[in-house]
Amino acid sequence: MKPAAGSPIPDLDPNGVMNVWLSSEPDHQWNPKQKSPATPWETEIDRLMRRQASSGDEHMRKQYWDRVQEIAWEQEPFIYLWTKDALVAISSSVKECPSQRSTPADFLERRASLRWSLMLISG
Repeated sequence: MKPAAGSPIPDLDPNGVMNVWLSSEPDHQWNPKQKSPATPWETEIDRLMRRQASSGDEHMRKQYWDRVQEIAWEQEPFIYLWTKDALVAISSSVKECPSQRSTPADFLERRASLRWSLMLISG
């Protein structure tokens, strides 16, 4: 199910990140633009990502994607630096920034405007 336009809920369909997972893609995170996969497990990820992308069966797509995630967990090609629990501190000198508990997603949504405010203060 796709989120409504403007919804803060991200689209979690793995087809949106094929450019990260396929070894031949320029945004492949651990050895971009490979002519062929460098390892057997990358070959497996490529195969699974292509299968899930071409399947109309949501149950099978989830199984393929689950296995891709298992391989990434086992092989550790990159380190995830995102957590649902984050501590964000903002100086009291930053104006119009309410102090409140917020999620990382809330912070990311405000980050651009905060950065602009900081540029105005320091600039």
